[in-house]
Amino acid sequence: MILIVAGSKQGQQLAAQINQRCQCTGAHPQEVEAALRAQPEAIIVHWPSVQPTQDLMEALIRCGAPVIIKLERSASGAEVAAELAAMGVRNFRFEDESSDWNGYLFQIIDAHRRQGIIQSTHEYLESLHLVQMERTRSVLDSLQMGLMVIEGASDGQLMHYNHRLELLLNRDLETWHGWTLSQIQKHLKEEEPSEVSLFSLPVQISDETVSDFFRRGPLYLQRTTLPLISATDQVTGYLFVFKDVTFEVSSDRLDSVTGLPTKTEVASLLSRRVAWTLRHSGIPCRYLATGHIRITDMDHYREHQGQTAVEELLLTAASMLRLCSSDSMVIVRSGISDFLIYTVDHNPEQCIRKHGEIQTRLEALERKDKQPLKVQGGWAVRSLHESDFVDPARMEDGLRRAFKDGMRTADKALQRAILDKRQAMLYTAEDGFIAF
Repeated sequence: MILIVAGSKQGQQLAAQINQRCQCTGAHPQEVEAALRAQPEAIIVHWPSVQPTQDLMEALIRCGAPVIIKLERSASGAEVAAELAAMGVRNFRFEDESSDWNGYLFQIIDAHRRQGIIQSTHEYLESLHLVQMERTRSVLDSLQMGLMVIEGASDGQLMHYNHRLELLLNRDLETWHGWTLSQIQKHLKEEEPSEVSLFSLPVQISDETVSDFFRRGPLYLQRTTLPLISATDQVTGYLFVFKDVTFEVSSDRLDSVTGLPTKTEVASLLSRRVAWTLRHSGIPCRYLATGHIRITDMDHYREHQGQTAVEELLLTAASMLRLCSSDSMVIVRSGISDFLIYTVDHNPEQCIRKHGEIQTRLEALERKDKQPLKVQGGWAVRSLHESDFVDPARMEDGLRRAFKDGMRTADKALQRAILDKRQAMLYTAEDGFIAF
């Protein structure tokens, strides 16, 4: 809602130019106080027709919504603008301006929302450790995406969002402002069941950053859920960051079922991350590892439960795998129920621990037929030398060849694990195949 403080005639004229719900009031303090309880998104004051008192202006500024002053283009109007600017008002328009009110309001309100969201996430970004600088940068880049802040852990309230999210979801979110997640979900279950997952917390969420993937008709969306952490290490809410990745899917950079990167993206992603590590730490990576993870019995599961059930399980599995990922790791889908893991600087012991983490997360998932989910894996680790990084221009080609060799060896390790009925097998040039 847009609150217009103006004379009766001037208020009606302004409201007729705005494509949003407006409420007009005079400059009487009690009328304005009652209107402010409706929490307007912006306040327009037609100065020539009301000339509010200083106390009233201070009350309007304190409410937190952006205040826009409409003035006459004159010497007296300039004096008023200077006085109000000293009080903290930043938005002024003159009577003779003919630019579109709706476009102007969009910019003012969207900038105000972004500012509130950035402030709400400041503590989270401050809490990230130095080794996560690359991830922090990607989060900051994402602040230009669709944003939504849920205040309160678990069943929190929708308190902040930006216009980009409304455009991305093709939905007016104003009616849900202040609603809890359970209220939004109840409404969607009755009206639009397919949309419920967009406004639900991930299956596994606490203080972890979780990335989910959604298909909405012809569009593909990636949603990152970031917990907001207080100074006392308590989760106080969540930030949802929505990104349109339709282009990435159509250009074969992301898998259309899980949203994970495709094989064609692996070398370029990792070469950038290796280069970043070298640039910031000067320490070359010492190991290069490839893992082949398989969720077993998926052919039988698809035959009895259907392709949709398989895709739902893989989508959840992809979210769990992202939780196991790091800045030096890329996970891709390579088959019906197969995933490849490419990582730099993971030695054999770290790969064994990583496989254990992956197995624990994936085997905790539930199948529709209530049968236990089982995972097997094969890993290959090779040592790297400083000569591998002499020519940065050829780093991507070198990594592509190395990972291709590692993939073949990891596949052999997986086949050995299957034949020997072991959970996983790891290969190194020094020790050969080792079961674990």
